[in-house]
Amino acid sequence: MFGIHWLGFIYLLTILFLIANFYYTLFRPRNLLYVLSHLLVIVSFTIFILLFVISDYTLSVVYYNSHHELPIYYRVAASWSNGGGSFLLFSTILSVIALAFWNLESKATKSIFTLTVLSGLILAFINGAFESLDASIDSGLGLNPLLINPWVYPHPLATFLSYALIASSFALYFHNVYYSRVILGFAWATFSLALIFGGLWSYETLGWGGYWAWDPVEVIQLIPWLLITASMHSFALSHKLYGLFIASSLASVYYGFMVVRSGLSPIHGFASPQALTAYVCLASIALIAFASYMYFKEVNVKINGLYDLSLVLSIILTTYSSLILIGALLPSLLGSLTGLFSISAPAFDSAIRLYTPLLAPALILALAITPIAYTHSLLDPRLYIPLISGYFILITLGAIVVILKNYTYSPLSSLYINILIASLIIGSAYTSIILALSSILWATRRSFRRALQTLVHLFLVLAVIGIALSAPFAYNQGYYSTIRAELGLESNGLMVESISFKTESSTMNLSTIIARDNKLMETAKKLLEYTILYSTTYAEAVDEAKRTLLEVGVLDLADEGLHIESIEFKYPGGSILVRNATLKLRLSIMESIVLGVLEINGVLIGSMPDEVINLSPYLNIEVNNRTLIVYNILRIGDKLLVEGQVGNLKIPFTSNSTILKAYAIHQNNPQARELYYTLKTLKLDGITQSSCLPRLEACINIRIPRVLELNTLVNVEGVPAQVKLRYDIGGELAGVKGLVPRPIIVRSGLSDYYIAVYPKIYQLTSRVTITDAELGYLSEVFKGKRFEEKIALASIFIASRLKSEVGDPRIIVDLNPIEYTLALLKLYNLTEEWSSPKELVLRVKTIPYIWILWFNAGLAVILQLILTITYGLRKR
Repeated sequence: MFGIHWLGFIYLLTILFLIANFYYTLFRPRNLLYVLSHLLVIVSFTIFILLFVISDYTLSVVYYNSHHELPIYYRVAASWSNGGGSFLLFSTILSVIALAFWNLESKATKSIFTLTVLSGLILAFINGAFESLDASIDSGLGLNPLLINPWVYPHPLATFLSYALIASSFALYFHNVYYSRVILGFAWATFSLALIFGGLWSYETLGWGGYWAWDPVEVIQLIPWLLITASMHSFALSHKLYGLFIASSLASVYYGFMVVRSGLSPIHGFASPQALTAYVCLASIALIAFASYMYFKEVNVKINGLYDLSLVLSIILTTYSSLILIGALLPSLLGSLTGLFSISAPAFDSAIRLYTPLLAPALILALAITPIAYTHSLLDPRLYIPLISGYFILITLGAIVVILKNYTYSPLSSLYINILIASLIIGSAYTSIILALSSILWATRRSFRRALQTLVHLFLVLAVIGIALSAPFAYNQGYYSTIRAELGLESNGLMVESISFKTESSTMNLSTIIARDNKLMETAKKLLEYTILYSTTYAEAVDEAKRTLLEVGVLDLADEGLHIESIEFKYPGGSILVRNATLKLRLSIMESIVLGVLEINGVLIGSMPDEVINLSPYLNIEVNNRTLIVYNILRIGDKLLVEGQVGNLKIPFTSNSTILKAYAIHQNNPQARELYYTLKTLKLDGITQSSCLPRLEACINIRIPRVLELNTLVNVEGVPAQVKLRYDIGGELAGVKGLVPRPIIVRSGLSDYYIAVYPKIYQLTSRVTITDAELGYLSEVFKGKRFEEKIALASIFIASRLKSEVGDPRIIVDLNPIEYTLALLKLYNLTEEWSSPKELVLRVKTIPYIWILWFNAGLAVILQLILTITYGLRKR
């Protein structure tokens, strides 16, 4: 099915050129082959993008990540929104930078450029960038719905640009350390932008209100940023130490590649584990480590004064933090790559519990030492002890107030988190005041570069305040208030004014898509087979059981037995044995069916010997024209064991009948009973006569719309806000869920009023849910379709929903076929009965002071760019 696409052969040629270039560079750094090989990388990636633009589905990644009706803006972005394409982007950006320095004479610099580009191309091959499809296809599966967002440009581009700049800084170190430092300044700025863009993307797209979840891929982006920060601080201490940290930063990039491609991330893991990816990354890390040992094994650092001391402390803290993050992911990564064990990577709550006590003290210490570096020649050295002491005294007093006064800024957070919030706010405020005054003093001394450096740190410290104030409310879902807003009715200042559905004109051939997904196809077929089985064999077996032995007239099968209230039992002589009694016949269902004992519970009067007494002449009970004849009653403690007969059925009764086993399932499993009654309600008699259901492909050879838009107009305290939710069947079929929530974000000063809009949710079974948007989509698709086509569509939907949860849904369907058959039938029934909804679910919370974070983080990046440009011009 898969082979190498013709573009892959061009890239193979490119790889050969790069290898030849590497060899030739060892003898002659300035050569035409260097230029040609890197130009070929750029031209090849341009062709790669063009294949997405023209929707050439013979290239596998085009089929799986794009389609011809996708706007060209997103078709271009789709080229790097996949495992292989992202590596091509990395190599291409690096080749552009390499060409900018083509006239350098440094063998080491050019060799590092070439080897790093080469590693990216090899990783692209390993991750399927050039697999071809051997059949004619008229449409692609489409881009992941989460990626159909304007942030698909700035976040990935900034991320891979920063990776390329780190590699460039490492390469240029061996030519001119000042060039390297300039490039690293740009790398820090672009990496910071990538983190900001990623946070904004998460905040504005996922509908959860958070901007950081400690997802493994978020963590893996933070590691190089910390190491770059350490590199920049080390530059003034030792150029060799600086080079060592750049090498570590580049090694952490390859470590990140392994994490992303190992599938550890529930959010970002777009590729399956691949051992070859690990081998290439480990080989790259080994080469970097070897080069570091050869060039940086003798690092001498001299500490002259408080400024140098503050730099050393900052390096220790950032290095410590990065090692904590690397170590936290390592066990999960090793388990994923070796397959010998499985350990979940820290994420969300587990990550917060792990990282907070380990990293928060480092941040508090970093805030304490930051003023030292930017006041070292402004203050008398004797003032630093009271200056730092004041910092710790203030945060200690803040912690004491929180404990003694039971003050909680974040009510849903623990006491420790509230103490941490207070410490960060007080410590950051203290440090920011000192930095603000220092920047003014540096400016008055006309040391504008030092003033700008101080301001960069000031804005980063203020961003910490924004994080401390906003993060608990952004992350914690407990702060949401859930409002079921009915159309036209105001609730808590919110009113849903309109809800409308519309399918887009873009369509896909369902059979073409499903034919290329064996898991999905086989799961849907299994669901249909179970549906046919249960609608015939199972339902008929239960019916037969109810018609024959079990349904003897006096037994209420749904209630597991016969209950007769307020009767009396008498001795043969006429005296009362039991008064106000309840007679109950219980069904005890095991492997075979056992009609258990008749119990008589009531007030025992008098005494009765422990022997069998014949009461048959005196006890005949008639219910529903059936007579229960009691032969014997045996008193056991305070209960009576009754032996008797109803019609031809003797009590107790045992049977191994298959019919009765089916009834045993019916009685013991609530979902089985619900399935039975659902089957009876739907009357699926025609399912066995269907000509296409046994061959699912014949039922789904239809074109269906790709996207349904749910347009809502919500009035927020008198201000109308339109929200457009998209349901993308391509995402559903790919197993990533097709519905992408969209929030309404209303800014109020420095805070946000965050409203997540959701369609109404229906619980099909304990594990399967569906929303009004998905029902609306299926309702549109059902129009004009035959019964068997509708059932087939429902089976595919359930299969894709399971795929998004478990990866391989075939196994889970076999483990619990009743539940998922029930889900399929209830989905079909709900879709048939669906009408346009009259309500939405609105989840509302306030995220305080979040704009302190965005505003100050952005200013820090802008000032760092200005600093880098001015430094570069000065060193040119």
